[in-house]
Amino acid sequence: MQKPFRASEDSIKKGKWWDLGWSLVEGCQTVDLSCQNCWARQQAQIRRNQQNPKVRNRYTAVVDNAGCWTTRIMPQWSDLNRPLRRKKPAVWSIWNDFFAEELPIDFQEAAIVAMLHSFKHSFLILTKRIERAAVVLRLLEKADLWPLPNVGVGVSVPTQEFAWRIDHLFKIPAAMRFVSAEPLLSGLDLRRHLDDGHPTGKRLDWVICGPETGRHRRPTRIEHVSDLLDQCVCRGVPFFLKALEIDGRVNKLPELHNRLWDQTPRGPFVVL
Repeated sequence: MQKPFRASEDSIKKGKWWDLGWSLVEGCQTVDLSCQNCWARQQAQIRRNQQNPKVRNRYTAVVDNAGCWTTRIMPQWSDLNRPLRRKKPAVWSIWNDFFAEELPIDFQEAAIVAMLHSFKHSFLILTKRIERAAVVLRLLEKADLWPLPNVGVGVSVPTQEFAWRIDHLFKIPAAMRFVSAEPLLSGLDLRRHLDDGHPTGKRLDWVICGPETGRHRRPTRIEHVSDLLDQCVCRGVPFFLKALEIDGRVNKLPELHNRLWDQTPRGPFVVL
């Protein structure tokens, strides 16, 4: 039986910590320095120029000819039931930011209801807008729609400057909390968020790490990856190393210290 929040072995071998992407939102806005070489924006620009009008029309409004976000956010109502139509259990990662300020609360509520009814699946919501996430999830909590045992919430922390997002993450009730250091652009000291001694009494359940990809990628220093790994290992927190740049080439699911790091949250998962 598949463990909650662990993707299939086929996905993990490809360096993926999810099985399927759920395109609930099209469009985004630049938030921090990790957005500079945004993969989603590059993909949107490619699809904007597709010959298929159905694909082209979906992206024309959210990215311009120069490949920049137009700042328009488009909820994809037609995709809400995708997990309900899939019989085989899977780990779903929600593309783009589910907590964009422009998204209507009724759409976010409908998506959470879909996750509630898709109990055989697990869902990973990664955000750079954790303060907005707290507002939305408090409203859903009052409606008895949150938290859900099959939904994990994570924050993007590319540098130490954004570690404050984890403190806000700890204020949100969730079954599982994680950090994505993708891309890792500096050294990170997450010890106070990995230990049991945080003022909230909570700690991270999972850390994901990886570099930028693409021809304009900025370097991720292996010593920074190794240090973050050591912090997790010393505190028993699962670590997933998605990729590393070795000799000028990005290698998916590489070895570090003579082993693969494909760990995922262990459970049991108690909503706190």
